Amino acid sequence: MPEKLVYVKPIEIKEAVMKLGWLKDFGSFNRIPQPFMKINDMEFAEVAKRGIPEYMEYRMVAVTEGDMDDYIPALIYWYNDMGLMIVFDESNLMEFYQLGCQHDYDEKIDDKGRTDLTCKLCGFVDVIYKEEIKEV
Repeated sequence: MPEKLVYVKPIEIKEAVMKLGWLKDFGSFNRIPQPFMKINDMEFAEVAKRGIPEYMEYRMVAVTEGDMDDYIPALIYWYNDMGLMIVFDESNLMEFYQLGCQHDYDEKIDDKGRTDLTCKLCGFVDVIYKEEIKEV
């Protein structure tokens, strides 16, 4: 059964994402969140195939051309540990960005199979339980 789409106010998205701690600046409707890194389509697909994002957001981000700002559409997919952004230029070509910390995890495994991942750079903590790990 498909899930019901629910509208979430932008301020609620900002509060939820900033609480996670891996983003320095959420930006605004016309600014890209910081930090960000341009990635290629294969890197984007690798992250996107993990599952459904927590939130999705639409922005018109400013691109400075000379002394004028041009605004182009962008879609942001917010995950638990990072964001992904697609920016469309005037010729409908896409650019892909990863938003947030480029995590460098320190891994601790306890005797019950719980794995604690703590980012050395931003302090983000993620937990993986033994039953979540798929054996191939």
